[in-house]
Amino acid sequence: MERTANQQGQSTAPGSCLCSDAEMNSFCKSLNEQTRCKLCQASRQLLIKRGATIPVSEFASEMLITKSGVVASALLTENGKTQGAFIAREGYVANIIRVAGRTERYDESFNDPHFGCAFTDARLCAVQIEAVRKCIHEDPEFSWRMICELSDRCKDFLNSLTLLTEMSGAEKVAWVLDELEGMGVDLTTVTHETIGRMLNMNRVSVTRVMASVLEQRSRC
Repeated sequence: MERTANQQGQSTAPGSCLCSDAEMNSFCKSLNEQTRCKLCQASRQLLIKRGATIPVSEFASEMLITKSGVVASALLTENGKTQGAFIAREGYVANIIRVAGRTERYDESFNDPHFGCAFTDARLCAVQIEAVRKCIHEDPEFSWRMICELSDRCKDFLNSLTLLTEMSGAEKVAWVLDELEGMGVDLTTVTHETIGRMLNMNRVSVTRVMASVLEQRSRC
């Protein structure tokens, strides 16, 4: 199947995102076959190169499911500072905040400043929001699963906010390295600039702190 790459290091596989049982992620495995097929038919597959940035605003009408690889998602303030950061592997559902659309308190552009990045080559499934909403109305089990996913994202944010607020620079970098290493990511492939953007630190500071953290680890 022909794929067209864009400037962000992404490529799109045309057509629906149909998975075999062997390559199905944990989120999709939890759905009944009828709902899963409806979501697949309303989706597209994204191939993200390691190190590429994933601007959430480009997927304003889609929910993102990580099929494989390790990706990060960061919440940004209006002035571009990181407010919270998450590291996730297969089965992680992102952009779920878009599903409700415009509410009494927020419009649909609320999530626009947020971004993601890939720590490894990754495959994402971008599902049309309208298809997700339709399945929510038709399938009570799927509705409950979506509530659980939204609850998990809120908990992720609160945990991340606490970590980033209370930790020193060295502790933040150590946390990222521990998370990535635990997911099997080769740390030599991770750029200091990417870590810095996640943690609201400049690249020079990350380099300095990272050297100290790795030196301490080598002594243990």
